[in-house]
Amino acid sequence: MLKHTLAIKTILLSTLMFLNAPLVGQVSMNYYLPQNIAYDALIPRPDSMFGFNIGEWHLSHDQVVSYLKTWRRPPIG
Repeated sequence: MLKHTLAIKTILLSTLMFLNAPLVGQVSMNYYLPQNIAYDALIPRPDSMFGFNIGEWHLSHDQVVSYLKTWRRPPIG
């Protein structure tokens, strides 16, 4: 009986820890893009280009390259 109770407690604790992990790992956008900085309005925010915030999904190489290409501007003058 004691082994059975210990096994149930172990499974329950493991399940709760597994389900809690995504909640602990989330970081707000203020970590990546602080609010007290003046950003260049010509550079789009990542969420406006990809449709999701940083850290919610992984980007493929071509998505990163296309985002970096939006940073290029014609020379001034």
